[in-house]
This record gives sequence, structure tokens and C-alpha cells, in this order.
Amino acid sequence: INNIPGGDVNIYAHSNIGINAPINTFGGDLYLTATESITHSVLGDITTAGGSYTGIFNYDPLLTGAYTMADDGLLDRTVIDVTGGTGTGVVTIQSTAGTGGNITISEILADTTSGAITLSTSGGAIEKVVGSTASYELVANQLLLYAATGIGNVDPLLTNVNDFGAINTGSGNI
Repeated sequence: INNIPGGDVNIYAHSNIGINAPINTFGGDLYLTATESITHSVLGDITTAGGSYTGIFNYDPLLTGAYTMADDGLLDRTVIDVTGGTGTGVVTIQSTAGTGGNITISEILADTTSGAITLSTSGGAIEKVVGSTASYELVANQLLLYAATGIGNVDPLLTNVNDFGAINTGSGNI
């Protein structure tokens, strides 16, 4: 998807969303909502040039979904990049149902002076892709992580942030 500069993109799916090619909003915001999972291939990058990105998964409380980015362990990985342009570049990835699934990330980039990243799942963990090749998985001014079964429990998340907050409500480590 290549959007007209400055326009927003809204996609709602009563199922899974698979991102297998780049999405570029050129300053506009991107909203993806799936009743189940949102899954990126290594080619499924998101670039907003300062626009914000919101990925809502597991929207239906009767279904179970996850948010999954990809990394081939060599040179290619999914990148969500909201830097640049004149916007603040905010990333929000969230499970809205009570039994939310895991969030698995490869690389998310927001501006280090004004950008923010929030990852939230009420029933799962926040982990990086096994074999991640990113120097830092999360880059932003502000970072908030909220999970129920661990944050970086399998392998620590590498971050470059100014302000950091994390809450784990159940099992697993931070």
C-alpha cells in the first residue's frame, strides 16, 4: 500500500491480517484492527514518515490472536518505522480482548526526542523474534510495555529509549 501523502489508512478485518509487502503512509496514520492475529512477513515493513501506527489484534474476545513480526536471522526483518516527517510518530500495538496473545517483535523505530512506543497484551508475553538481527528492537523517546506472562522472558529486548516503563501482571520475568 502506498498512500497519498498525509492521508490516513484504516483496515479492519474480521479475521487475521497478513502483511506481506510494504505499507507506506507518507505522513498519514495507519490503523490496523484484526479480530484475530496480525502477522508480518520479512517484507511486511510499515513506514509512516512521522504518522502514527496502531495495530489492534485479538479484537474479538471469543477468538485468540497474536501480533507477530518476522526476522530471517540473516539480513532481513520486519521494520515498523514512524520516524521522519513532521508528526510525532507514535506506535501502539495492543490486544483488546481479555485473553490477548503474545506480541513478538523484530524492530520498531520511533523518534528519540518525541516518539513513543506502547506494547500491551493482557494475556500474553512480549518477546523478540528468536534470532533477531536488529541492533535494537525498540527505539523511541518513551517506551511502555504491559504484559501478563513476561517481557523479554525468553531473550532480553534491546532498547534505546529515554523513558521506560514496564508492568508484568502474572508469570514470567521482565
